[in-house]
Amino acid sequence: MSENRNEKDCCFIGHRAVANAEETRKLLYREILKLIKSESVRTFLFGSRSEFNELCHAVVTDLQIVYPDIKRVMYSCRSECACMESEREKTNSLYSRLLNRPIKLLGYEEERKFPYYLTSGRASYVQRNKSMIDDSDYCIFYYCDGYTPKSGGRSGTRMAYEYAEKVQRKGSNFKIINVYRPIDCL
Repeated sequence: MSENRNEKDCCFIGHRAVANAEETRKLLYREILKLIKSESVRTFLFGSRSEFNELCHAVVTDLQIVYPDIKRVMYSCRSECACMESEREKTNSLYSRLLNRPIKLLGYEEERKFPYYLTSGRASYVQRNKSMIDDSDYCIFYYCDGYTPKSGGRSGTRMAYEYAEKVQRKGSNFKIINVYRPIDCL
């Protein structure tokens, strides 16, 4: 959570694919703007590797134009790293030349490593998501209760949502906001 207790933090967790991206983007914009204006949220925590994460990042980045004091923080897993906003253009150019195609990396003001960063295994994102929830006052989810991953097994988003519900029930001030709508049908 934010060091300045007047300011709050919000994380984002959702399924990899988003069925109705434009409608979800509108819902995200409305919810994030409400958190900035009414709830003093100034720090936004991001995971990685999902269309939902990219939508959230785009909305927060757009809102930085009007609210330059908000910041984007990436919670990375071992095989990931954040591209700092101050280096983004240079890094985009370098990777674009190396790969011989245009590259657009997401920019962040800060990168944080969760407590089990070095010791977590293959599904390190599960621990990462729990840390993001623990470090937040709000979590905006894109979570469908009926979703099953194509690979079978258990959805990481489901695990995070169930954990967030436990945190919320413990009487903390933590709140869940789910922008998934049943009409989205994954």
